[in-house]
Amino acid sequence: MKEKFLSILRLVSEVTDVSQSQILTAKDEESVDARHTLIYILSEEGFSDTKIAELVNRTRASVCISRNSFSERRRKIFVEDYYKAIRKQMEKD
Repeated sequence: MKEKFLSILRLVSEVTDVSQSQILTAKDEESVDARHTLIYILSEEGFSDTKIAELVNRTRASVCISRNSFSERRRKIFVEDYYKAIRKQMEKD
């Protein structure tokens, strides 16, 4: 499970051009968008909210909020483009 998380984190970092450490810790808009994308994809891949919270060092409640509000973030065209690019790459792998 940890390998899958690290693989997805690397992919999100590559596509969004936000470093892995920034995705996990920074509070600027680009990092938060990337983190929410990561959380949403992990959820789609079957990770529980509790496991995601542990992996991204957030509370379970904040993970739920991130996951549930991702559709709002996807209204930003670049977030939607990142999401689609990540999913497309995951299908190839």
